[in-house]
Amino acid sequence: MFVLLLTQKTVASWLVKRLLELGFDVHATVRDPRDPRRTGHLNAIAQGCPGTLTFFKADLLDSGGFDRPMEDCGLVFHTASPLIVLEFAIVDVRDVAEGHLRAGLIPEAEGRHILVSESLGLVEIARVLRDHFGDGFPFPRRTVANTVALMLAPRRGIPQAVAKRNLGYPLRFSNRRAREALGMTFRPAAESVVEHFQQLLDDGLVVGVGRGRSVSASTPPRPGSRG
Repeated sequence: MFVLLLTQKTVASWLVKRLLELGFDVHATVRDPRDPRRTGHLNAIAQGCPGTLTFFKADLLDSGGFDRPMEDCGLVFHTASPLIVLEFAIVDVRDVAEGHLRAGLIPEAEGRHILVSESLGLVEIARVLRDHFGDGFPFPRRTVANTVALMLAPRRGIPQAVAKRNLGYPLRFSNRRAREALGMTFRPAAESVVEHFQQLLDDGLVVGVGRGRSVSASTPPRPGSRG
């Protein structure tokens, strides 16, 4: 069966990997199939997999741009949207890819399935990172008061009316349907936070003098790690 992916690089990379391993023929849409920066990591994933990978040029602003990629496809995955990172609802990208895969392939799956491990506050996330990487990075130790946050919200492009409706309310999601209907188990949020920060270090996107441990040696290769 042919499968179409409307790609967002990080999530789609893991989903492509799983689909190719299962022997599916994948149609992947990219803005420029000739650009190795957009296709190189996916071609590397496809090496040695039983499935096949074909790239198609597509643009969301072109009303007919997806007609050809969708030919003969029996299943469509739309991953071209940002992930939720609020106060913060955390889920590992590998679990997001697995959830998409199961929702598409389990015949009984229907409706909406929320893919989230757990919610952590900013200071909680900082504590996890400090415990693992040490004090060589400026991880925050406290948050500002709500009144100060309201004053600063417009400078961050957030209308005060929106800030008032959200400040002080805990962010909570239920992943019960994903666990029961899709059989999902989620990696602990702390594990995902640590591995993601290590990825930023490995890619040179964050520089510091952290004295903590590194997870590079035990962390598996990440498809699309730069996306």
